Amino acid sequence: MNTKAMEKFNDLNSADLAIVEGGDGGASLLWFLVGGVYSYYANEATASCRKNPKQWHCINIK
Repeated sequence: MNTKAMEKFNDLNSADLAIVEGGDGGASLLWFLVGGVYSYYANEATASCRKNPKQWHCINIK
């Protein structure tokens, strides 16, 4: 059995090991960017409705 490879894990603390085990492959970054783009366009639509509330996509929420 190759124990040198297993000894390397002792060098990692629990926070680093959690990152290695988690490894979402950048999906978090992707969803962060998608959320930012959605937030931008939602903000633009809201500003547009404030200027002209009679547009088809504007709804009145009370």
